[in-house]
Amino acid sequence: MLLTSFGLADGAVAAERTKALSPTEALAAFQLGEPGLRIALVVAEPLAVDPVAFAFDENRRLYVVEDRGYPDPIDKPGTTEGAIVLA
Repeated sequence: MLLTSFGLADGAVAAERTKALSPTEALAAFQLGEPGLRIALVVAEPLAVDPVAFAFDENRRLYVVEDRGYPDPIDKPGTTEGAIVLA
């Protein structure tokens, strides 16, 4: 799962960033500010859908909590689906 946040001030640049990136494109877009840091893709759709939380356990396993009604249950009435995905 890649967690991204872009602080874009320029509207033209922001418009270019509105399209969804593939996992590979998102990974390539990261800029790590310190030497020795690395980033890896560990889970992506369709394995995890609408992630809302994640955690690692002491054995370095990743748990991802899904909320398939997120962000607005009105868009998917009657949807109470959710899951915990082990990645």
